[in-house]
Amino acid sequence: MLEQQAPDSLPRIQRLDETVVNRIAAGEVIQRPFNAVKELLENSIDAGSTLVQIIARDGGNKLLQIIDNGCGIRFDDMPIVCERFTTSKLAAFTDLRSLNTHGFRGEALASISHVAHVSIVSKTAEAECAYRGEYFEGKLKAPVKYVPGNQGTTITAEDLFFNVPIRRRTLKSATEEFKKIVEVVSLYSLHYPRVGMSVRKAGSDGLTALKTPADSTPQNIRLMVGAEAADALIHVNHEDKRLEFSLDAFVTGPSFAGRKTQLVLFINHRLVESARLRRAMESAFTEALPRGAQPFAYVSLQIAPHNVDVNVHPTKHEVFFLHQDAIADAIQSRIVAALAAGRQSMTFLVQSVLPSNKQEQQQQQQKQSPVPRAAASQQLSQSASSSQSVIRSRVEPGVTNIEAFFGPAQKRPKLGADSGEAPDEDNNADGEPRQSRPLFGAANLTAANSASIVIDKGADCVRQSPTQTSVQLVGSSHSAAIAAPSPGQHRRVMRLQCVFRMQRSVEAQADAELCAQFRKLVFVGCIDRRLALAQCDCDLLLLNMQLLSEKYFYQVMCRDFGNFEVLALSEPAPVRRLLTALLSSPAYRTLAGPDCSTAGAEQLIERFLTVLQSRSMMLLDYFSMEIDSDGNVLSLPLLLKKFQPDLDYLGVYLLRLATKVDWNTESACFETFCRETAKFYALKAPFPGAAAPEPGAEDDAAPHSTQASQASTARRDPIERSVELALFPSMRAQFKPDTDCRNSRAMGKLVSLQDMYRVFERC
Repeated sequence: MLEQQAPDSLPRIQRLDETVVNRIAAGEVIQRPFNAVKELLENSIDAGSTLVQIIARDGGNKLLQIIDNGCGIRFDDMPIVCERFTTSKLAAFTDLRSLNTHGFRGEALASISHVAHVSIVSKTAEAECAYRGEYFEGKLKAPVKYVPGNQGTTITAEDLFFNVPIRRRTLKSATEEFKKIVEVVSLYSLHYPRVGMSVRKAGSDGLTALKTPADSTPQNIRLMVGAEAADALIHVNHEDKRLEFSLDAFVTGPSFAGRKTQLVLFINHRLVESARLRRAMESAFTEALPRGAQPFAYVSLQIAPHNVDVNVHPTKHEVFFLHQDAIADAIQSRIVAALAAGRQSMTFLVQSVLPSNKQEQQQQQQKQSPVPRAAASQQLSQSASSSQSVIRSRVEPGVTNIEAFFGPAQKRPKLGADSGEAPDEDNNADGEPRQSRPLFGAANLTAANSASIVIDKGADCVRQSPTQTSVQLVGSSHSAAIAAPSPGQHRRVMRLQCVFRMQRSVEAQADAELCAQFRKLVFVGCIDRRLALAQCDCDLLLLNMQLLSEKYFYQVMCRDFGNFEVLALSEPAPVRRLLTALLSSPAYRTLAGPDCSTAGAEQLIERFLTVLQSRSMMLLDYFSMEIDSDGNVLSLPLLLKKFQPDLDYLGVYLLRLATKVDWNTESACFETFCRETAKFYALKAPFPGAAAPEPGAEDDAAPHSTQASQASTARRDPIERSVELALFPSMRAQFKPDTDCRNSRAMGKLVSLQDMYRVFERC
């Protein structure tokens, strides 16, 4: 048998030098500075740290320093801490089946030490002082020295890739590398909200690019992604014992629109990527969200360790796990269900209505500039016209309102100085008197005790049947939006000092900027009895009508003190019976106030009747409230024509007069009486247990055949319609909002119409 001898030109197989092997392995594990930060951050988390600081210079190329307050490294382990395959997290290969830490190979520090100069300072809880070691290519450069330091570990890597020039030249700019470091730390802060993390540039004036407090995942999402995403989060959790996994996720709902889809995935506390899970998430978003939505999702999966293979990639950014398709389908179905449920309720952010910077600058320039007033006003008008020529939006109330989108168009009267009365509210489409709810807000009072109310202007008073509660103006030809008496009517001049003080207080507290904005409001529609939408320039506002109407009616009480018209009840309202029925109602404590009590109810009622009857002349003279000798209320003050207070709350009103009004001193009596009357007139939720208004009672059109039209008709509320026809126009002309309206966010900006138009254009 002949032996063939290989020619000398063929390359020979030889064992690589250990230094070459280590540098090649280091290049697989540490590809860029952020890879080193990721490995060291995971070590800090495994050490039980609650605070981790990262300092970088030149994007991490010149310096990377990670400081934590974890358990530290033992002094005896310092010599081998940077050698390859040395770790405290794994003893046998079978331990991978129950692994609950990030690291397990023992390659991170070794790889860094082969491409950088590394120094480690550490101290355990038992050690008296810290100790420091310097490393290169996995070995100590000098014996470990004792140094001062706190508990925890500080790892410093300098001149990264100094001995791999090709790798260093392929790195991106220092700014891009630093951004990548911040991004990695941000992602880990979402999964470990109880660990405070910070990233800053080296130097005394180093910029702190990231600082997360030890809080919660939603709060860190607010910090990382933004408030809009945090407010739109939907929490999704699920546990499947058959597949042995659990899901804990936060995804944004339909109200969030990001620039791109962001998916943050942690499997068994590891930041990983999974193409199969990403496809499942994208399918869920496509199925449940509007077209073109770019959501954000944070997903944490806990899979049984014996079903997961973490030893797949050198950087450990990929894992394999059993039942991958079944788990992906289960996650997709759960997220679709959560997003579908989230569509039923939308969350809108509102912000206080503040003047723009441009307006403030113009006002400041007008104060400082010696330009005459006429020229300044001309400049302001020119600037306003130029801005309006660019921004176009519908602001005329005659164009349409929100009701037009829910059914066939209906005839609406024009409101304003040139308009006449609002349409007659007393009759339905057939010309017959409308039926309405019982007068008294108590369950044990029958409809027979209900009463209609009319406006008594002199001797003539129109009475209706006891089962009606409609309002009728007798001998009046003024607009429904004007609450003050006509110029021809005699108006008393009140010379009471306490009344003057109340009026001056209203004037002093008025906010000029909010008053100017309120004059420009255009009514859009009512959401319910307490909330309404209005447009101011190009902004859609959410109005808290309960708060605003209460303030407005208090101003009306102060302005028209002693000059109220009469709101006469066609049937006397017995005070004793009203209060007795209310005190027996379970809802009275919530309605009348938490400090009201049923103790001594009979004595309270009798004492209040005595007070009312003893001051009946004053109430009739100043407030047009008539009480007869039998303790019956015959009339109430009329604050606004064509607007009727919710008479279901009449018992509550009387009870609050008994308990809240200071009847002893004149000044306190007038002020508290005006405030309680304003609360009675203010818009509020329907009285608990009161019958709902009949569908279509306030519409003049014929019954609709479509389901959408029927739903729109059922939503109509007589009080909501009176808000549109009477209350809102009057408030827009006369209301003086105070600074409390700004602080309490009674006028909140929902969205800019320009932004809405951009969305419509994209659609």
